[in-house]
Amino acid sequence: MYRKGKKEPIVASISDTAAQRDFYSKPSTDGTPVLDDLITDYEQTQHLRVDELRKLEIGDDIPTGEIAELVTHLAIRTSHIRGVFKDALTSTIEKIFQLTLSGEINGQKISFPKHRVPPAIETSFVEELEKLDVMEQIPFTSHTLAKLLYFAFRENPDEPLELAKIMMEYLIEELTDKSANIIHQSHTSALTSSLAPELRVKMLSELKWTVVAGPKGGAILPDCTSVAFDGEKWMALILVEKIKALVLPLTPERMALGISADTSEVDLSEFNKFAAHASHMFFLSSSRNLELEDLLPKLGVQVFAQVSNMISLTMMKAVEGFISRSSSRMLNEREYNAAQISWTTCNTANQLSIPVTFYDFENDTFLRATADVLTSIIASFAKDFPVSGLAGFVFANDYKSALNSIDRGFDAAAEISPIEDDKLLSVGMPLIILEEGEVKTKVVLRSIVADGLFSEDEEIRSEFIGIIWHMLARAALTRLMTKKFPDQTPDDEYEKMLFSYTDSAFADYFCASISCLSKQMLGLYENLAHESLVAVLDRIPVLHRDYQSHGEMERLFPESASLLGNFLMVMARLAGTMQCQGVELVEDAKLACLLRESELFKWYKLFRSDLESFKVGLEAWVQFKELLFVNRHFERLAAQFGLIPEPTDLSGAAYVHVTRSL
Repeated sequence: MYRKGKKEPIVASISDTAAQRDFYSKPSTDGTPVLDDLITDYEQTQHLRVDELRKLEIGDDIPTGEIAELVTHLAIRTSHIRGVFKDALTSTIEKIFQLTLSGEINGQKISFPKHRVPPAIETSFVEELEKLDVMEQIPFTSHTLAKLLYFAFRENPDEPLELAKIMMEYLIEELTDKSANIIHQSHTSALTSSLAPELRVKMLSELKWTVVAGPKGGAILPDCTSVAFDGEKWMALILVEKIKALVLPLTPERMALGISADTSEVDLSEFNKFAAHASHMFFLSSSRNLELEDLLPKLGVQVFAQVSNMISLTMMKAVEGFISRSSSRMLNEREYNAAQISWTTCNTANQLSIPVTFYDFENDTFLRATADVLTSIIASFAKDFPVSGLAGFVFANDYKSALNSIDRGFDAAAEISPIEDDKLLSVGMPLIILEEGEVKTKVVLRSIVADGLFSEDEEIRSEFIGIIWHMLARAALTRLMTKKFPDQTPDDEYEKMLFSYTDSAFADYFCASISCLSKQMLGLYENLAHESLVAVLDRIPVLHRDYQSHGEMERLFPESASLLGNFLMVMARLAGTMQCQGVELVEDAKLACLLRESELFKWYKLFRSDLESFKVGLEAWVQFKELLFVNRHFERLAAQFGLIPEPTDLSGAAYVHVTRSL
C-alpha cells in the first residue's frame, strides 16, 4: 500500500478485503460444526474441482458431475444475493407501513402486546415527556406513566393521532432492528437447505459441457459467476428458468460452455459485453435505471422486477413470521414445551370414565338416571375439550358439608363457606385436588342441579346443563394451564399482588363463553355487573375521602382493590355470556348507560376484545405472563379511581399513589 508522502510501499493485510467474517453463522462454542464450517469444508472440495477444470484444454469435454454442482453452488453464493434479500425487505417494510395504517397485513390483524408496554414505545413516550419537561412534576415513575399512556392508546386508538404515529414508528423500528437478522436467516436458510440445490444440479447435468476459447482480449468473470441464455437473452443464471446455454469462465483464455440438446450453436464473441451488462444491471445497480435499461435491450427491462418477485414471497413470510404471535420470538425450552400443549395433548385414554358420587342421597332410580344424563352431557363436551382432568362429580343435599368432606390431597387453608343469601346462591364449585401427584378438578353440586336436569321447562333444563358445562370448562382450562405452566405464579411480587385480585377474570370469561346456554343467565350477569359497578362508584370515593384523614393505605387499597377485582370478574363473566349468546350490550340498558356516565364504556369494549383475543390464542399461549393483561386492566380501573399502584425497588413490593380527588 502506498501512503501519501512515503516513497516506499508498505505491506498491508488483505485478509478482510471484500470479505465478511462469520456471515452465515456465529463461531461454534462447543466444537459443533456451524454453517460457515460446512461451507468451508464443502468449498475445499470445490477448490480441487476448479483446479482440475482449469487444466483442461480447449475442445475437451467436461464431466457433468464436476461442473454442474460447482456452477450451482457459485450462483447462490454471490455477494449480491445478500443485497437482494436486503432490498426486498426494505421494499416489503414500506408496503407493510402502508398496510398497518389499516391495522392489517395480508388480512392478519396487527396485535400489539396486551400485558406489557413494548420497550420502544415506552422510550418514545418518555422522550416526548422529557421534551415537555413534565417528568419532574409527576410523582410516579416513567414506566408507570408509559403503561397508562399505552393503555390510553389501546382504548382510544384514533385519539390522539400522535400516539398512533408513535405506534407506527415502533413497528417500523422493530422491523428495521430485526431486518439484518431476517436477511441473514433467510439467506442462511436458503443455503442450509442445500449447498447446491439438487433440482438445479440435475438441470445443469443435462447440458453437454465443453471447454471453449475466451473472447478476444480474455474473458471477464462477472459477479454472477455464470451467465445463461434462455433462447432470447443472456442474463444471470439465477434468473433463468429454461436454460439453452450457460457459460462459466475458467480462466481469461478458456470458458466452460454447457449447451442443451436442442441448441446447436451460440455466439460467444460478445460474452464480455453481456456479462458486464448483467453485472451492472443485476449486481451493481441499487435500483432500476431507465436510462441504462434503454441502452441495454438484450437484458430487457424486467431484470429488477424479476429479482423483486423472486424474493418477495420469502421476505413477506419472514416479516409475517416476525409479526405473528407464534413465531415472532425465539422460544426457550420451557416456552417451547408450553407451545406444544393443546386441548388434544390434554386428552388421555378412557377419559369418559368419570366417577359420580351422591352425597346423602337414597333414591337409586334417580341416581342412575342422573348419572346417565351426566354421562351424555360430558360426552358432548368432550368432542371439543378434554375432560381427562376431571376427578369426578359429587351431588349433595348438604352442600357445605360435602364441599368440606372432599379429600383435596393437601391441607386446605380454611373451611369452605358457600354463598347462601337472598340474592345469590352458590350451586356448584370446582375444587382443585391432587390425585396421585397430578392436579385435577372435582366438581361439587347442589342436589337442585340434578333436579334441574330433568325439568320439563326447556329453558330451565338448559340453565342447569349450562352449569354442568361451566364446571367442565373450568376443569378443562385448569388441565390446559397446569400442563402448560405447572407453576402458575407471576415472576415478581408486584404482579403477584395484582393477580390476587384479577386471577379469576379470564377463567370466568372462558367458562361463560362456552357454557351460558340459557338467555336468562344474561340478565342475571348484567344485573350483577351493574350492582358491582354501583358498589365501586359508591364505596371507593368514600374510602378515598376517609384516607385523606387517616392516611392508612391498609384501610384504602385492599378494599378498593377487592371491589375492582370483583367488578373485573363479573364483567368478564358477562362478556363471556354475551359471546356465547352472540349478542351485544343493549345501548340503552342501565349497565351501558352507567358505563358511559363513568367513562368506562370504551374500556369495557377493549376488555371484552382482549378476553376473546386471549381465548382464541389459548393453545398458542407460550408465556404465563401474557395472562397478566388482566393486571393492566386492573391498573387502568384503579387509576380512574385515584389509585396508581407501582412496584418499588424493595423486592417488587407495591407503592400506591393516591390522587387528591377523584
